[in-house]
Amino acid sequence: MLRVLRNKVKLHFSAKVLIPLVVAIFFFSSCGSYENIEFGKVNDFRMNNKTNGKMELVLKVKINNPNDFNIKVVKSEFDLEIGGNSAGKITLSEKVKIKKNKDEEYEIIVEADKGEVTAAMMKTAFSSLASKKVHLKAKGWVKGRVFIFGKKEEVDFKHEFNLDDLKI
Repeated sequence: MLRVLRNKVKLHFSAKVLIPLVVAIFFFSSCGSYENIEFGKVNDFRMNNKTNGKMELVLKVKINNPNDFNIKVVKSEFDLEIGGNSAGKITLSEKVKIKKNKDEEYEIIVEADKGEVTAAMMKTAFSSLASKKVHLKAKGWVKGRVFIFGKKEEVDFKHEFNLDDLKI
């Protein structure tokens, strides 16, 4: 009787350990084949006013996700520069789901301090009018998530806009 009880305990214990181990190996092996997401051209850029001294910057960005799984961008924080002048910090307003194995355009909405962005734009105004171009730089991080696994990536983004193309 003691021998039968001991065998049941061993079987029950080994099943409790084996199942989570197999699941963990499956998830970690699929995450091991992660490829970096490629950010392409910003095709559209506009600003929306918000309350409490905040504004929304809406970017339409071409993004390629070569992975076999969707990635949800859940957080971000960037130091923004407009024409070489600091425009404060920008943060992600809404989560963005980047579809697997797709090269698509996504609308990314970020939030910024209206006063700091306006001040940077005013400082840049004269040089931008002469060249008809605005240089935008954002440096910071983005946090993405797949199922329960998250990853934080450093991003250094530079882009040049023609003033004629801006929708303000």
